[in-house]
Amino acid sequence: MADGALTLMLSEDMAARLKAAARAAGITPEALAIRHLDQALIEAAFDTSEAEHRLARYDRTGQHIGFEDWSADFRASIPRRGGASR
Repeated sequence: MADGALTLMLSEDMAARLKAAARAAGITPEALAIRHLDQALIEAAFDTSEAEHRLARYDRTGQHIGFEDWSADFRASIPRRGGASR
């Protein structure tokens, strides 16, 4: 894959659905697959599960974490994540 080429083996059903969705979007199946793969990679890079959990807790209780507490927790987590603090 050094040249950027990637071969995907799709089932007949998946290939047919990809072609139909691409036709409906007015683009090639390859372009649609790239669009969806790019979006999936972007979403995978941003794990929002903790933020969603905290928002749900706030919606239920109205309790929140203040900036000072969040900031202290964030600074403490930097060495655990392999970063350096200033």
